[in-house]
Amino acid sequence: MGQDVYEKFLAAKAKAGTTPVLHCPNVSLFRFLGHLGVPLAGQRVLEVGFGGNHGADLIEAQRRGADAYGVDLVASLVTGVPDLDPAKVAVCKAGVDPLPFGGGFDLIFSRDTVYYMTDDELRFFFADCFAALREGGALVFQFIEGDLESDAHPVEEDFTLNSLEGFHLSQIYEPGNPVRFLKPRDMIAQCAKTGFQHNGSKRLIQSYGTTGDKYRVDKYLSFAKP
Repeated sequence: MGQDVYEKFLAAKAKAGTTPVLHCPNVSLFRFLGHLGVPLAGQRVLEVGFGGNHGADLIEAQRRGADAYGVDLVASLVTGVPDLDPAKVAVCKAGVDPLPFGGGFDLIFSRDTVYYMTDDELRFFFADCFAALREGGALVFQFIEGDLESDAHPVEEDFTLNSLEGFHLSQIYEPGNPVRFLKPRDMIAQCAKTGFQHNGSKRLIQSYGTTGDKYRVDKYLSFAKP
């Protein structure tokens, strides 16, 4: 019965011309873009830091019809993605080096990158993105708000409003990783100084490990260039 209902759901979506994508490398990102109403087909799109997942998100944007470009600071990651046009990827230390490709982008997005930047690099990066976007373009980026950990090692149980009681702020990443936590309020204020308008946010909380005693809190923010 459940599968019958699902088939009818897909048929209705197809009839309406909104058939859902049934495979996606990063559902949280592309669902957020969809909720924002950010189009990809026919758009000039740049991903900053695309090499960390071997270009999977950028390739997905390209599969959805985007004119896809990417930068990363690691040269071996830039040259190691055969599904991307070599003329549309480049080595660039975002926040220090100006973004290449001449600007005019409809969307710039970035995951797991900005929390490695200093405050000065973030200011440079936001201003650089603003200059590289066309009017009406969008900037979307993700960062880590914080990590949570429990000393009680909670067992598997139904999630309730009290499930995070007993957790405390922590750092669950490996020693030596230069990750730093960022505050949404600070990011919104800094982007506003650059000229961006904040128009969307999304929070993602997920457990790490296999015992349910560690959580990471990620944040997506979206901005428009007026």
